Amino acid sequence: MEDNELKNIWKNAPEKEHIQFDQHKILNDMNLELKKIDNSLKWRNIREIGVGIFLIVLFGMRFFSAQSGLEKLGILLIILATLFIIYKLVTVRNSKQSIDHSISIKDQLLQTRNYLKREQNLGKNILYWYILPIVIPLIIMSLGCYGLSPFGVIYLLSIGALSYFMYYLNQRGVKKLDPYITQIEEKIQQLEADS
Repeated sequence: MEDNELKNIWKNAPEKEHIQFDQHKILNDMNLELKKIDNSLKWRNIREIGVGIFLIVLFGMRFFSAQSGLEKLGILLIILATLFIIYKLVTVRNSKQSIDHSISIKDQLLQTRNYLKREQNLGKNILYWYILPIVIPLIIMSLGCYGLSPFGVIYLLSIGALSYFMYYLNQRGVKKLDPYITQIEEKIQQLEADS
């Protein structure tokens, strides 16, 4: 009996109520997927910040045993670059607003889209805020330690290869956000057309 009553209520409900229900269902489904992405981004930040703190301690200790001024300069720049990277990660993460269910669905979607775009831009620009600020001091430190000896050249080539690999992986990861951003933008356009 209850099942039949629910079917009758659904059939007799105005079309707008069907659309509103579908919008909430779509939003809930989208939120489940976005929570997975957000969790992945959160753990990436925790991992990167943990490695950053480890590097600061490691290079801080190395600073006091460094022989040349060029090596010390490279180490100091690595520590500063690591602090900058941590700052960048924390700043973007803190720009994420918690979902306020009292605002409209459209505004919730706009907030989510803007956050994902900031994360996407962070990944797209990784060369400038992450890779180069670390690689340049590593080169300076390497030149201070090894000069252009065969080991120094191999070390520099290794840094270049690792940097390219990191850049490639990040660009691949950034593309994974595209379908979600597109889906949110389509939903926003649909809501604008309905109103």
